[in-house]
Amino acid sequence: MKRRLGVLRDLDYIREGKLTAKGKFASRVNGYELSFTEMLFRGVFDHLSEEQICVAVCAVLFESKRSAFYRTLPNAILGKAKRSVWSALNPILEREAQLQVRDRTKGPDFRLGAAIHSWSRGVKFEALERDTSATDGDIVRTVRQTVQF
Repeated sequence: MKRRLGVLRDLDYIREGKLTAKGKFASRVNGYELSFTEMLFRGVFDHLSEEQICVAVCAVLFESKRSAFYRTLPNAILGKAKRSVWSALNPILEREAQLQVRDRTKGPDFRLGAAIHSWSRGVKFEALERDTSATDGDIVRTVRQTVQF
């Protein structure tokens, strides 16, 4: 618990024993609190297209399976979003590692990005199989979670 509190203090969620604006915002987020708070407060969403925002949110939520196929999006489409998300999340990941926090924040996983990008552009669900071999259930769950955030 002390290590986790150290991360929260170091990243300015808590100051002098009280929640900061970041801390108050994070306290209202249900799941992936630090990741989404850092992305919002660092302006990640400000310069991304709607499709890129969907992919960025999905990257925080999704955990790929090694056995599945995932089509890769070109850097021209996703490079800016990837760099922004990693830039926002690296301070969390690095500080948790330095303080040896258990149950660390997961890094972003962009492997479902092509399918989410296609879906956000209106591609029919059945056509997403060209982007991934992930199960329908994994895709539906991730899309639903992405929409909820």
